[in-house]
Amino acid sequence: MDACRAFSRLGTCYDVGKPETKPLMAILKSASIEVLKRLLELFPAAKLRENWSEIKGKKEVLSDAVAKQCHRDELVKFVDDNLSCCKQHVYIFSRAKPLKELPEMKIGDAERVLGVGGKPALYLISMKYKVILSQPLEETSLEFLWPFRLDIMRGCLIVRFVVLENNISSHFHGRPSYIAGRNVEEQSILQQVTNSFVGNLNPVDLHKGIKKLWKNGFVDATRTRYKKPTSTAAEAMDKQKGIKKNDPELYKTVLKSPLFKTLFQIQSEKGSTVSVFWADPSAGSLSFPRYSKRRGDTDYVIDEILRNN
Repeated sequence: MDACRAFSRLGTCYDVGKPETKPLMAILKSASIEVLKRLLELFPAAKLRENWSEIKGKKEVLSDAVAKQCHRDELVKFVDDNLSCCKQHVYIFSRAKPLKELPEMKIGDAERVLGVGGKPALYLISMKYKVILSQPLEETSLEFLWPFRLDIMRGCLIVRFVVLENNISSHFHGRPSYIAGRNVEEQSILQQVTNSFVGNLNPVDLHKGIKKLWKNGFVDATRTRYKKPTSTAAEAMDKQKGIKKNDPELYKTVLKSPLFKTLFQIQSEKGSTVSVFWADPSAGSLSFPRYSKRRGDTDYVIDEILRNN
């Protein structure tokens, strides 16, 4: 079954209290074609082709053509529909009283372009890199529209950021370059988000849910850092082999230990197009370092962890 359709029946609900009003989307209306192109390039080429099948060419050509002709409402819908297929950083928070709806909130210079009245909220913020170029030496900047979204899942707040690529030399025709700084960070946005809620929000400890999925064979870890009684240990399996399947004694030890950043593979027979994800269970954070092919597959993984937590 398509995980997107399955996820729609998992019991996640949003209390809609206020009528939806049309957002201004000033951040999109003022964006240049080049900035819109960079936004589209954050998404899998397959999803661009699926939505604009009449346009042919490689991802760069396709993104440029869509940026020039796409209506802003259509672009927002594409971003929202396909954000779950992107590379993502995900942060999960809870409070004593489960969350039922998202409050109206101002998050720095970010603009909410979709979702009001308790619904999932899609935001865009202008991210500007300070870039140092060489041959010859030059300082410049590079702007991206950076998407992030707020959802409520099983009473928890889910904050997910699309991962921006750090390899920016392609934007300068291969000219040697490095990033010297940026105007906004994930942690500053997270702080503003959590400050907007009544009642203290805390990262969800994901150990129970993740270890249960490990036990039942949904995932296996290939790399991990874990806490021993008097030290921290790290293990990386050769050839990306799973710890549980190939080193039972290590698996028993790690399963009883607090985990730090750990790389999990989703077993192929589970039918998910999410192949791997990183988890830092105590911090309530997940990272999806690869594109997924189907909408809803990363949502399904997050929900499975919370359901078993």
